[in-house]
Amino acid sequence: MTASLHRLGAGSAAGLYYTNDSAREKRPDRRDEYYAHSGDGLWWSSRETIVRHDAPIDIQSFRDLCAGVDPRSGTPLVRGAGDGHWAGLDLTLTPGKSVSILWMAGTPEQRELIEAAHAHAVDRALRFIGDEGLVAVRQGAGGVEKSPPSDIVVGKFTHFTTREGDPNIHTHCVLMNVTGAPKASGSDRYSHRHLTIEPERLFAWQRVVGAAYRAALAETLSSAGLTPRPAGRGQWELAGVEQALIEMFSKRSHQIENAVGREASGAQKEIAALRTRSAKEDVPTGEELERRWRDELAQMGVAPWEAARRPQHERSTAFETSKDVEREQDQFFDPPEIPGAGAAAIAASNLFRHDSVVDRRRMLESALVEGALQRLGPDEV
Repeated sequence: MTASLHRLGAGSAAGLYYTNDSAREKRPDRRDEYYAHSGDGLWWSSRETIVRHDAPIDIQSFRDLCAGVDPRSGTPLVRGAGDGHWAGLDLTLTPGKSVSILWMAGTPEQRELIEAAHAHAVDRALRFIGDEGLVAVRQGAGGVEKSPPSDIVVGKFTHFTTREGDPNIHTHCVLMNVTGAPKASGSDRYSHRHLTIEPERLFAWQRVVGAAYRAALAETLSSAGLTPRPAGRGQWELAGVEQALIEMFSKRSHQIENAVGREASGAQKEIAALRTRSAKEDVPTGEELERRWRDELAQMGVAPWEAARRPQHERSTAFETSKDVEREQDQFFDPPEIPGAGAAAIAASNLFRHDSVVDRRRMLESALVEGALQRLGPDEV
């Protein structure tokens, strides 16, 4: 469960991955014609200066924006538009494997529930980027002034499998390197309506964006009767989904870890992922893939949804007891610095045990991680 972030290449060619044969990583029971007319991607826009929010992505329009060109008129939107224009960033948001397993094992209605929860969490994470000012534009002489953009434009592409055919819901959020330019108050000295982005702060806050996504997802899934459990390193999985099942459907993760080691950094794993990935054509699709999933579930002899939706009091008691024991042990060795059982208080106590000064980035990340386990979304945190 992560938020990975990397830079794209230049020009319209940078968008080929998202528009050429990407259907092989999409949901197996809805390919071809369905995706051709309504599922190739959706636009996300904070102000709709270029594209309409939630509108289906037209392939040519997406490639135009990768080149910094206005898809409506074909004219440059920013300086340097064309084949040499840096296209933008790919922020990929992925839930814990247990979420994808429940999607894979679910009825059409249950799959729709998981998809809607993931989509909501993705949108909330993108809004978090704007709220915290993680993307800026440079203006003024020499580009020394940094300002929040008036519009952030994102192309969202959701896929449902890994390169090994395991269930793996994830959304590529392509932050276009074309954004609305804020107007200077009382002056018209900025003639450009659109500018390129400055993503330095987003890279620094990458983990926090992931924590915001996970908190929003935990909040929504909890309202549907599912319970997050701690999974280490600030992550969570859904209670009731056995670790053995998670391991079975994590073939791609094992490939990457075998290449660089379990303790490798996110950047190292991303490089290994590119180096070791197989061709998409080798992955079974459609009913063939669905049949493989059913066979693998039968081998395990488990019913994931039944296990994840045990009587509420049993799940809650086990979850809260483990958390209480953990916190009591912490308090025995090191009393909390900040009183209270809320997400912010627990986060602050944990941080102040080791540091005398805590900045907003670390505080938010820690509070969002704790909030997810308390089934609180980013707004509540």
